[in-house]
Amino acid sequence: MVFDQERGSVTSLKCDHDPHSAEFIKPGHLLGDVTLSYRRPGEPWRTARLRDPGAHSIVESDSDGVEVRYRLPGDLELVKTFALSASRLAWILELRNLGEQTLEVGDLGLPLRMNTDYVGGDLQDEDAVRKTYESRLNRHRLVAGHGSFVYWTKAIGFGPILVMTPSGATRLEYFDAGHTAFVHSARSGPDAPQGTWRQPHTGVTLAPKGEPNDAARYGFTFAWANNLRDVRDILYDDGLLDVYVVPGMTLPTDLTARVALRTRSRTLTLQPEHPEATSIVYLGEAQPDVHVYELGFSRLGENAVRVDYDGGRSLKLEFFSTESLETLYRKRARFITQKQQHRNGKWYNGLFSLWDMREKALRGPEDTGGLQDYMVGGSDDPSNSKAVLVAEKNVVLPDADEIAALEYYLEHFVWGKLQRTNQEHPHPYGIYGSENWYLNRTTAWGTTLPDRIRSYEKMFGVPQGTGLGAERLWRSFDYTTFIMLYYDMYRIADQYPNLVTYLDAQGYLERAYGTAQAYFRVPYAIHLVGRPLWSHKGYSDWAYKLGNFHERYLIDLIRALRQEGMDQEAGWLRGEWEKKVKYFLYDEPLPFGSEFVFDRTAFESTHAIARYAIQNPMQPDRNLWFDRNRNRWYSHPDVRPAHAELFMKRQIDANIAMRGSLEATYYYLGSARVGANTLDYMSQMAGWAVLDYGLHYSDDPAPYVRLGYASLLSSWALVNSGTAESGYGYWYPGEENDGAAGWCFQTLKNGETWATGTSARGIWPYDGEIDHGLAGGIRAAATVVMDDPLFGRIAIGGSYGSRDGWNTVVPQDGVRRRLHLLVGSERVHLTLHTDGLQKSEEVLFNDDLTYLKFQLENRSGVAHQGSFEVSGLPDGEYAFVLNGQHIRSFDSDRGQKIHHSFDVSGVRRHTALVQRQ
Repeated sequence: MVFDQERGSVTSLKCDHDPHSAEFIKPGHLLGDVTLSYRRPGEPWRTARLRDPGAHSIVESDSDGVEVRYRLPGDLELVKTFALSASRLAWILELRNLGEQTLEVGDLGLPLRMNTDYVGGDLQDEDAVRKTYESRLNRHRLVAGHGSFVYWTKAIGFGPILVMTPSGATRLEYFDAGHTAFVHSARSGPDAPQGTWRQPHTGVTLAPKGEPNDAARYGFTFAWANNLRDVRDILYDDGLLDVYVVPGMTLPTDLTARVALRTRSRTLTLQPEHPEATSIVYLGEAQPDVHVYELGFSRLGENAVRVDYDGGRSLKLEFFSTESLETLYRKRARFITQKQQHRNGKWYNGLFSLWDMREKALRGPEDTGGLQDYMVGGSDDPSNSKAVLVAEKNVVLPDADEIAALEYYLEHFVWGKLQRTNQEHPHPYGIYGSENWYLNRTTAWGTTLPDRIRSYEKMFGVPQGTGLGAERLWRSFDYTTFIMLYYDMYRIADQYPNLVTYLDAQGYLERAYGTAQAYFRVPYAIHLVGRPLWSHKGYSDWAYKLGNFHERYLIDLIRALRQEGMDQEAGWLRGEWEKKVKYFLYDEPLPFGSEFVFDRTAFESTHAIARYAIQNPMQPDRNLWFDRNRNRWYSHPDVRPAHAELFMKRQIDANIAMRGSLEATYYYLGSARVGANTLDYMSQMAGWAVLDYGLHYSDDPAPYVRLGYASLLSSWALVNSGTAESGYGYWYPGEENDGAAGWCFQTLKNGETWATGTSARGIWPYDGEIDHGLAGGIRAAATVVMDDPLFGRIAIGGSYGSRDGWNTVVPQDGVRRRLHLLVGSERVHLTLHTDGLQKSEEVLFNDDLTYLKFQLENRSGVAHQGSFEVSGLPDGEYAFVLNGQHIRSFDSDRGQKIHHSFDVSGVRRHTALVQRQ
């Protein structure tokens, strides 16, 4: 710690045990600054500014710490004390009334300007990338009463972590649009009148000098932690509540949550915001000082539960109650296909665009509603995410009208328009990026574009009239989106051939492969003029060097090509994919960049890459590929499984470091966030990575499964849906908005969003990119039965029970195709590739997981060949029985994946049994 006596605050804070000696305070800023507003009766508010050099009058220091006194106009004295011990830094504030009248304090705010700026940079500059990862911090905060806390993690994913906790009766109640956390906010809080801030704005009145209560004292403690477990211990040791929640704080009404409160307090009382619609059952003390409760909510929307503890202290837990997951899946897909598709015969015929919940209107290229052109033109993530959500839902829950809307989009808006056909040269299968395909195909950039689009040319450094649009094919994210869409259409056509008319399964598979070829070939063939956005120079090599949306579908596509006998195509695609895998493992020092040097978008890809490298051992190579931008060959003479395992741990640590893990509120827990906006698309897409790591790779699965599942649930709070009784939606009521969605969640009482302007606390009024995340949530949806060290044997995403010596689970994840059993030392994973588990029907299993009985739902309604995969069965010989008929016997070596194909008749219900003989 470095204390500046002239400025009366801490100017440097580093951990002695940090090998990179990272600075936690943002250069040019202070730790110890205070925002203070106060007034005498009948007088206007005074605002104290303490950061100016010489503003304080007295500094006293000794070996135990530093004391700074400020004598302020109006007879107010502020005393700041910093006391440094072996393991703690104490920051104490005392307000003293030196006058003969009462004094009202309206604001007491703490500006916390740490090294958290989310920055871009040159991804080709390895030194800049490394410096960013080693120095940049992620801020995490829970501002919810006496149990509030703030902590800062390093973007690189491992310690040290700086933790700030309130002491004694000190509490936090509000934060502003900057970096200020408020102990009191009665002055500034009401100045932001819009929004739904759900905590009071309090002040304090100091009695005249010499009378009781003529002073108020507040305290905070700073401590270093090595990991999140240490952070939890600090919360517990400092007298706060250490909170654990499953399955998450966005909670469907057909599921219950379990909450474990670890605390030294001997008294705990839970007070629900809506007692008539909330059930709370105390389940006992699971471990010493760990108290477990079961909660359920029948009222849709925000539901707070206040935890009173320790004689007058409290913490507010914020839940959000939704309709069932399956209802959300169906409503969202139906809303998109019925209300968000343009069918008008114009150039954008078939486009899925953004819905405006405030005006209950569909936006588009001719009616943007103030949105930027790229958002509504169909050539970028906000609008093209709609089709992938509808497709992912229809893979598991088919609907003829929705599939028809997808095919209309592909036929009338995509093929030969947004996407070049296989007969267009150069660059077959190329996809036109922002602003829209029509401008790119029919105009010369800089000659006919409106000013709001022409401004992009300045960003790209391209002279006007150079025809940039003709090769606006280099944005790699567009390709992975359509690889996913075509692959999902292949799955739909394969499972439900009677529901497709535009192409058959083979046709969609060929489109997926052609788009994958273009993904690796087209952007890298285009030399970008000048210095394009995000500082990529020269050739666009994002396909090899950045994490892109939905890249994990490439692995599925390789497998599908092989299964369909397209071995040559599968081999080519595998070769290109492995170039990327090796680049991430060996050629980039800290490869978590995407559209920024550090970007949450990358973590779905990095986990898919690590997973692939572990499951598919690769060979050493020499001169694997040539980097045109760095003018070098990449060779990998030493390729070992241990490298993949190390990379997996590094990337999962970095994923979690920027994800809400300990903050007990639905808009933080599980959210991959940036600044004040949370619950964006990567909350779910990279949340899959956290869940998958817990299910398959961690020796301590419970923390990862809890956090991963909370991540999958989190962003469903953005879907505006409800019953007639609830007004058809909590955020933007009205039947016209039932099934609409928000882009992100604005955590400020009233602030600016980066995409839609001013927004009050709550969900953004437009949907935008979120459907990428919701699609990822459907893709990863599963039911997990787990022996949890805190909660016992539980079902996450389902209902667990036992009867007659058997274990039972009813899947309620909305998909009902994936079941994971983590029981005792065993881990068994069941995945249905077709059909699904029967709704509301029990799955039966025994304790040693050698018996598994489930009811199969034929979702196609016709006779077909079904398939499923099971892995992790204990060693032995097993029988697979369908409807009482022995289908086959098979041996299981522990951990082995076993695929089963079988004939399914046209009836809807079938009984399946896997049993050790």
